[in-house]
Amino acid sequence: MTPTLLGRWQTRFLLLSTIGFVLTLPFLFFGLTPLINLVLVIAVGFLWDVLWQFLTRLRWDRDWPPAYQL
Repeated sequence: MTPTLLGRWQTRFLLLSTIGFVLTLPFLFFGLTPLINLVLVIAVGFLWDVLWQFLTRLRWDRDWPPAYQL
């Protein structure tokens, strides 16, 4: 896992904007819905990372046990 928030954002954006876009291209024939879904995945991922960072700061060791990780 990339240890910094900015690094996770950059990795997510790079992978979803390259590989995700290439995989979405064949489905764009049916409309813009797949592209909108790709943008939503990026946005929700960014928000989830901020929430995750906040929640892990509440723990004394700044990490979650593996049983609680998604």
